[in-house]
Amino acid sequence: MLALSYLRSAEKLTVAVQKARNLKEPESRKGLPDPYVKVALYKGKQRIKKKKTDTIHSTCNPVFNQALTFSVPFDTLQAADTKLICHVVHDFKLGYNEDLGQVEIGPNCMDSEERRHWSEMMAQHINRPIARWHHLKQPSPPTQRLSTDENLPSSSGRRKSFAVPEALQLHGLADVSRRSFS
Repeated sequence: MLALSYLRSAEKLTVAVQKARNLKEPESRKGLPDPYVKVALYKGKQRIKKKKTDTIHSTCNPVFNQALTFSVPFDTLQAADTKLICHVVHDFKLGYNEDLGQVEIGPNCMDSEERRHWSEMMAQHINRPIARWHHLKQPSPPTQRLSTDENLPSSSGRRKSFAVPEALQLHGLADVSRRSFS
């Protein structure tokens, strides 16, 4: 359950992460998840700000009761391409964290409930939180093509490229695009 509110006079967006229920067990290990929630504010494809909750250990029904506050101008929130993406993540201490699901909330979201939640928050003339349950969806990893260093020759003389396997994208290993290959 998420509660959204915006205080126009202070230009503060508050995302109150209250609780989740019936989270799936992580695939990376047997047993109950250790979930936390990452909340990111986007304008178009650019992430403006991000914050996260504390981890709640060994539960499929975590109670977070944590407010995450973002300083953001009203005109940014009014833009059609602004959205919040909330990821529920299993905190796997010995490896890569596992994404348990996500929800996107914004004025142009595909799901009407998420769009309505945003609209109700924006229509408030008082700073009253609007709380709603949302269904988590599996994030779809973007198709990525990474290029190797231009100085590496290939048999055809063109740049080499390769597709990052989906499993690597899901587990956060696709950051090799920032490294040079030598």
